[in-house]
Amino acid sequence: MQFCSGMAQSTKTNIFQQQKSTSLSKVDRSRKGSIDEPIVDLVHLINQHDQYFTTSSCSGRICVFEEVSGDHFPHFLGRAR
Repeated sequence: MQFCSGMAQSTKTNIFQQQKSTSLSKVDRSRKGSIDEPIVDLVHLINQHDQYFTTSSCSGRICVFEEVSGDHFPHFLGRAR
């Protein structure tokens, strides 16, 4: 039974990782077309973690998503300005 449970969790993690990979591989469609210099290190730090990613690249705001155990999709954690 634990094997099945582990398989289900593995599949959910793979779904999150696929969504993370897809989001991070998209072309930056902002007017500037790149991550703002003052926030580059923070964006890379967040995106290094398996359970989190951000699609924000503006130093004036940030949105963070996390993987939640037992769910298939990234959860929006919040935004800051």
